[in-house]
Amino acid sequence: MMQLFTAILLFNDALAYIFRGCVGSLGYYMVRISNFMVFILSDVIMFFFHVYVCSYLFEDGEWKNTTKYL
Repeated sequence: MMQLFTAILLFNDALAYIFRGCVGSLGYYMVRISNFMVFILSDVIMFFFHVYVCSYLFEDGEWKNTTKYL
């Protein structure tokens, strides 16, 4: 999932770069939408990375056992 969202993020970043100098309503909206998508997708990628790291560190039920030592 992280790779898919990273590809979408890079595609939207490229669209924002392509339409950066275009005058008119199409360029205006494409840059705004693309920059918003880059903003949102960076958080989505960080979420999936967090899930990946947690699934790597805490395997089946190990998370429940660590709370009693805290």
